[in-house]
Amino acid sequence: MGKSDQPERGLLTSVNRGITCCGCLFTALLGLPILWGMIGFVLPEKVFWFPFWLTSVVWNGEDGDGGISSLWG
Repeated sequence: MGKSDQPERGLLTSVNRGITCCGCLFTALLGLPILWGMIGFVLPEKVFWFPFWLTSVVWNGEDGDGGISSLWG
């Protein structure tokens, strides 16, 4: 094996690890609400509140009694 077969150890190669999948996922989860809030100024009101409405319907059910929250009593 020659010297060219082994990577050189230096400041950039020891520190630079790149963005991992967890970092990308964290950035996306953090960035989506911020992006939604920024574009909310130009969206119609019903479109802006749709994710909140959908979450409440899934959690509480359409009539406010049931949904996922009823699984825990």
